[in-house]
Amino acid sequence: MILTKGIEMDVVHVLSIYATIDLSSNKFRGVIPDAIGNLISIRGLNLSHNELGGPIPLSFANLTSLESLDLSANQIDGEIPQQLKGFDISSSAEPFQKPSDG
Repeated sequence: MILTKGIEMDVVHVLSIYATIDLSSNKFRGVIPDAIGNLISIRGLNLSHNELGGPIPLSFANLTSLESLDLSANQIDGEIPQQLKGFDISSSAEPFQKPSDG
């Protein structure tokens, strides 16, 4: 379920065509939905400054095009999934950036 402009809606299907999604500062609560792992072509994801907790979903392994990930200012815990080990996560105050190959 998401809340947007004061209206609660159930998320039934998430489109996979977006390049970057910024859902920062929306007061989202709970765990990060596994369905985000279905966004296989996404390049950037910003979930910062919400009230998200729990581990990063293992479904993030599907996000093979991901270049930028910002989970700062949440209550994320647990191990960093193997598929995100290539991201620079040295500072939780900054977005995670995948190092360039060249």
